[in-house]
Amino acid sequence: MLILSHCRTLITSTLAPVGLTIKRTKSINSFKATSRRQQLYAEHLEQLNAIAEQLTLASTIPEVMNQVAACAERLVGGQRVSYCEMAPDGQSIQLLGLVGSDKDQSGHVMTLEESGLGDIFTTGVGRYVSNLENATSAHGRALSSSGFNHVWSFPIVCGGTVEGVVNIASPEIELHPDDAFSVVETLSRLIGSTIERIKAREETQRVSHQLVKQSTTDPLTGLCNRAEFHRRLQASIDTAKACGETVGIMFLDLDLFKNINDTLGHSVGDDVLKVVAERIKATLEPAHTVARVGGDEFIIIVPGAESGSQLPLMALAIINSVKRPIPSELFELQIGASVGVCSFPADGDNVDDLVKNADIAMYRAKDLGRNQYHVYTTELGTELNKQVELSRTLSFAEQNNEFYLQFQPQIDITTGRIVALEALLRWEHPVEGNIPPDIFIPIAESSGLITSITSWVLENALAALAVWRQVQPDLRIAINVSAQEFSGNSRLVERVHSALYKYGLPADALELELTETAFLTHPDKAAELVHSLSSAGIKLAIDDFGTGYASLNYLIHMPIDTIKIDRSFVNELEQNPSKQAVINGIFTIAEEMQLACVGEGVETPGQLAWLQRNGCKYAQGFFISLPLSAHDVDHVLDKHYSMQLAA
Repeated sequence: MLILSHCRTLITSTLAPVGLTIKRTKSINSFKATSRRQQLYAEHLEQLNAIAEQLTLASTIPEVMNQVAACAERLVGGQRVSYCEMAPDGQSIQLLGLVGSDKDQSGHVMTLEESGLGDIFTTGVGRYVSNLENATSAHGRALSSSGFNHVWSFPIVCGGTVEGVVNIASPEIELHPDDAFSVVETLSRLIGSTIERIKAREETQRVSHQLVKQSTTDPLTGLCNRAEFHRRLQASIDTAKACGETVGIMFLDLDLFKNINDTLGHSVGDDVLKVVAERIKATLEPAHTVARVGGDEFIIIVPGAESGSQLPLMALAIINSVKRPIPSELFELQIGASVGVCSFPADGDNVDDLVKNADIAMYRAKDLGRNQYHVYTTELGTELNKQVELSRTLSFAEQNNEFYLQFQPQIDITTGRIVALEALLRWEHPVEGNIPPDIFIPIAESSGLITSITSWVLENALAALAVWRQVQPDLRIAINVSAQEFSGNSRLVERVHSALYKYGLPADALELELTETAFLTHPDKAAELVHSLSSAGIKLAIDDFGTGYASLNYLIHMPIDTIKIDRSFVNELEQNPSKQAVINGIFTIAEEMQLACVGEGVETPGQLAWLQRNGCKYAQGFFISLPLSAHDVDHVLDKHYSMQLAA
């Protein structure tokens, strides 16, 4: 027993140092492992700090993915890194960045079931998976077959919302799995903050670009707007000055575009404007600029072009392009364009002058018949400046008592008796003297003064008529009415009724002379006003008959009382069989429709005799009487009255 006890003691004493040695060795190994783990983790944290600084400079998601992939390889041996977001359908994901694969491509789409990432998008919780041979998703098994044994999938959170998922696949890892999970999770947070910054910057740029576009672009046509046009024209002028070159300007305005808006609606008008814009652009080169600067106004900049050579050809090409039929739902539309042409430096050395002069040329093109171009000249500018000055002084003519009326008698050819007087407006300019009506009336129409001027004529002509009807109770006064009075805003009917009532005159004492332009420019409103005036008993006459576009149509549909045959037909009537045939035709129509006929511009006894022989009842002209002052009319009427009493 003593021997066994001694043996046990001996063994115990012998093994004790060995056990201590083993224990000490394990402790040392454990310490070394812990130290190594801590060292690795510290090194990886340094790498995370480095990637954090690098990502602050990244500007695109692919750039982020390249930097993240390089870092992931150093952190966890990652050889395949992808970033995906939910596709718009909400049932699949789309790869937006991919590094380390030659099979999948950025933009590749797979279903949520194939990806196995649906729960991460839903919960926002990351995961780490190893031993992928047992993976439940097809994507996981595919990774396993490619030699990847470790996959980290973490949500990318931007602004509190899961915007996507980053996936890092590795064949093996050096870090402890918990440490690897921690560093990848930290990396995913860095990715999230970087992508959030990039998207915020892109949104800011998008909004900024949109604001710039809105401030420089016409929203309907996508062309430059007025402000951007002025900026580009100034830049073209500056460049041309520096290089000794020219800049061409074309100002385009659509002809009678208002009729489309008024008759077919603004939506159709907008469609027409968009088609016109595309057609103009199609005739230009990339270096040219076209802008929409008003409702139906377009201006074109052509660097290097001169108004005397290239620009007219371009203007003609644009006009021909614009006037091609435009298909619509019900029928084809056709519209014309008038173009004004000028150039720098010949026609102006600044933006305002060039635009003004191109505009002047455009309006001259309209005056000449529309659907054509006109090149600006200095004489044209001088003429316009004179018109502008006349327009300015015309606005003061009424209050300065510069207007006065003359009256031209209209007689019954058979009896020689005066049946009516046409009131003729005259303007005695304080400097220029007498300004002809064919000069100042268009200015009054374009400046908006025509309504007040017409009211002045009504007042003064009816005041005079009220006195003359005391001598000749059936005498009428004829007053010309501008086409602008039929625009719908002039209240013509109310103004006429008010003036008649003021002077105690019956409606048939007044005859309004209308031109065919009124029916052409404002057809619907003109028809409405004409019927209202006729229903009130006011006499209506078509002035300058035969020189318009559709006179017979107006005679059929409008309650007209009198036709005034234009003086161009009466001139040389005795020697011209063609004019005689036309006038005889008018007489026949008038007789069948029970309309009175007045021959205007009678200047010879032969003209008057021919009109009388062929059935014309009334006439006026210089042969019968020159226009008279109100005082002279008093004497003429008194003389006629005395002759009637003597008879």
